[in-house]
Amino acid sequence: MEKVKRTILFFICVILFFIISGTLILYTQGYRFDFKNKKFTRIGGLFLKTFPKQVNVYLDDKFVKKTDFIFGSTLIENLLPKKYKIRVEKEGYFSWEKNLEIKENNVTEARYIILFPKKLNFEILFNDIKNFWISLEGKKMIFLEIREKEKFLSLYDTERKTKKTLIEMEGDNFELSNLWFSKDERTIYLKIESEEGEKSFSLNLEETKPRLIEFTEEKLPFENVTFLKTEKEIYYLTSLGVIYQTDPDLRFKTQINNNPFPVKKEEEYKLEIFGDWIFLKEGGKFFYFNRESDIFEKVQEGVLDYKVSKDDGKLAIFSNAEIWVFFLKDKITPPIKQRGEKIFITRFSEKIGDLFWLNSDYLIFSVGNKIKVCEIDDRDKMNIYDLEEFEKPKIFFSESEKSLYILSKDGIFLLSLPMP
Repeated sequence: MEKVKRTILFFICVILFFIISGTLILYTQGYRFDFKNKKFTRIGGLFLKTFPKQVNVYLDDKFVKKTDFIFGSTLIENLLPKKYKIRVEKEGYFSWEKNLEIKENNVTEARYIILFPKKLNFEILFNDIKNFWISLEGKKMIFLEIREKEKFLSLYDTERKTKKTLIEMEGDNFELSNLWFSKDERTIYLKIESEEGEKSFSLNLEETKPRLIEFTEEKLPFENVTFLKTEKEIYYLTSLGVIYQTDPDLRFKTQINNNPFPVKKEEEYKLEIFGDWIFLKEGGKFFYFNRESDIFEKVQEGVLDYKVSKDDGKLAIFSNAEIWVFFLKDKITPPIKQRGEKIFITRFSEKIGDLFWLNSDYLIFSVGNKIKVCEIDDRDKMNIYDLEEFEKPKIFFSESEKSLYILSKDGIFLLSLPMP
């Protein structure tokens, strides 16, 4: 009888040995038992990188850990495959929330989380400003200001923080309809509408006493609907719907499209080149040229404007109420996107004023009286924040300075955003 008991005990121990050793082997190979689905499954992980650093991370509303104080990152391991509600928060900041799926034997990433302060300090730069224009690099600003009922154009250097008056705009029966900078930022060009009609002028910013010089806008010496001049080439669209590329000396030309684009006499056209992408704007319709199919494919309708990101990898397109992002390059970090892919960002009931790239992963824009920030990570819902509210704001964001300029109620306000 004792021998039978010892034999049974021996086999029980052998069975337990194999069960425990097998479990340990599965454990070391990254398997865990999923009690909900009653099976062994491989675990996954979650990697987060945030700004500011040392923020609290919650999974399914349970505190897990803080991001580290050096890199602002954290790796959460041993997670069963499923969707988790992730929340990142810090006192005094808007929280970031998103439902992300953890997959077997994989690490889900969210590398570009920015928490924005709930309270921002704005500095009043100048008063009595009616309008402003900023150079492409954001280093120079032109103000249209009113002093004792007189109108002046002034230049503000955003790096040196200096302001000087350029000229007095004499007369009341005129309107400054447009103003833009030359590429070297040494000259500005103005379009002025008056009783005599619209005229164009140039103004040299480096002259001791700048003066307006009337000029005729540059035209090509042959028929075209619109053209675009880059540093090395000129692209132009003919009335027959064909785009040509030529050198600055107009000696050689290359036909871009064999299938003509149907040009309409009543529409305005604009060409844009971003890398090897050719875009054509027809009124509010936006097209890109598909070189493989030799046709112009519609990107979006009702387009007001568009802005390219600093890394030249993305194009933000916006209408009165909607924002879209078009990917000019493959995006290999989450959210992974392919070249030519377009994602819908958000829609509003109020009109979008203007929009800029905050960095390569966030947009800043005005909607009605509110200034908002939005991420472009379309995995689950977008995180959108209301930064501040101004009356009828006109905004400009300088990515190099990480500063937001706001024109509201004849005043220029400056906000320096905490950014990584």
